[in-house]
Amino acid sequence: MSEDYIYRVEGQHIVCSIRFEKELPKLRYTEKEVALFTALHIVQGRRGGLYLAAVKQHIHREIFTAPSGAILKFHYSTGTASHRYHEYHQYFVVEPVGELTYTLRDTVGREGNEDIPCRLMNIRPIEGPDEMTRATLEAEIKNRGWTPSFYDPVLLLYHIWVKGKSKKAAEPAEQPKPSPIEPKPSTSNAEGEYVRIRSIVDSFLSGCNTLC
Repeated sequence: MSEDYIYRVEGQHIVCSIRFEKELPKLRYTEKEVALFTALHIVQGRRGGLYLAAVKQHIHREIFTAPSGAILKFHYSTGTASHRYHEYHQYFVVEPVGELTYTLRDTVGREGNEDIPCRLMNIRPIEGPDEMTRATLEAEIKNRGWTPSFYDPVLLLYHIWVKGKSKKAAEPAEQPKPSPIEPKPSTSNAEGEYVRIRSIVDSFLSGCNTLC
């Protein structure tokens, strides 16, 4: 299979972490995924189709390193697919923002919502595009001859990396401000009057010298 990169994160690596202030709820069935996305690429399928997929790695440590600009996915749920009891799902962008406090929201809370306070290091929570934007992105990707991967959040990544980069490039550059025009020096009324009187005096003296 051949592949072609659409976008790669090339930021400096920094230290990141997610530390929970209290333990995540545990039941018999739990599902957890912490994944770091660093690129979008085109993958050719076995039947010849082209798919837009993400390059990712799974994070298994509380403290890890990641390049600035990467997208981190956190997912944790309890119960089965048909009977969820708790579910936490959040995306973050890697940035050198230092330490932040954040609360992971329980989106199911069948046994009562159990929001989890946590401390973040150099990652900032982000929201995904709305339904209309997602539909627009999906149409654009398909019109380019690609099929969005079902297994990766390619619409979110395309929205942040590709469309975000295009938006910044389309913004007009700041125009240089014109330099102020200095007014030309003008002769004041007092100076003009002095010149006129001096001319009269010089003419008078010249006449006197001729008579003498």
